[in-house]
Amino acid sequence: MKQLLLIMNPAAGTKKANPHLPEILSVFGRAGYACQCFMTQKRGDGTELAARFGAAADLIVCIGGDGTFNEVISGVCASGCPTPIGYVPAGSTNDFAASLGLSKNILQAAKDTVEGEALSFDVGRFADRHFTYVASFGAFTKTSYATPQSVKNILGHTAYVLGGIKELSSLHAYPVTAVLDGKLRIKGDFIFGAVSNSTSVGGVLNLDPKMVDMNDGLFEVLLE
Repeated sequence: MKQLLLIMNPAAGTKKANPHLPEILSVFGRAGYACQCFMTQKRGDGTELAARFGAAADLIVCIGGDGTFNEVISGVCASGCPTPIGYVPAGSTNDFAASLGLSKNILQAAKDTVEGEALSFDVGRFADRHFTYVASFGAFTKTSYATPQSVKNILGHTAYVLGGIKELSSLHAYPVTAVLDGKLRIKGDFIFGAVSNSTSVGGVLNLDPKMVDMNDGLFEVLLE
C-alpha cells in the first residue's frame, strides 16, 4: 500500500477544512494510500514534519494556507527528499493556490492531488529559507504575521485588509539597489518590494498570468 503523509493546519483560514477531514481521508484511502496524519500546533511545525517524515512517503499532502504550504515546501527542500506534494488550500487568501489553478472546493482539491497530473514550479531561496510564493519588504508585509489567527478565523481575508489599514501611518521608503547578473539594474527608494512567483500578491496586486511562468527559473520583481 502506498504511504501518504498528511500535514494539516487545523487553525488555517476559517477552519473550513476541519469538518471535511474524515471525507478527505476516505478520498486518499480509496486511492490506495495509508495515511499518516499530523496537525500543526505552531509556526514551523510543517517544515519539521515534512523534513522528518517526508522521505518515507509516496506523497505529501498539505492542508492549510499558503504559509503552511510554504513550510512544507521548506521541509522538503531542506531534507532533499524527492516526494511530490499535494496542496489542499484552506487558508484565508490562498494567492499561491489560485496562481496554480487549484480548486477552492476542499474535497475536489483533495481528489485532484491523487487524480491530477504532477507539475513542477520554481522555489526561491533567501539565505537559508525557501519560499514558493513571495519574499517581500515594506508596506503591509507584516500584516500576515501580525494579524491574530483568531481574527483571521472570524473575518477571513478581511482581517488582512484591516491589518493593512493599521500600517498606513508607519509607511516609509527603503533605499534599494537591485542587481541582476552582476549588473546594476534599479536603484531608488521604495515603500514596497517583492520577489514573487505568483499571479497575485496579498490578494491585492495582480499580475498578468501570461507574464508569469511559474516554472521558467525566473521570479518577478515588484517595486513601488
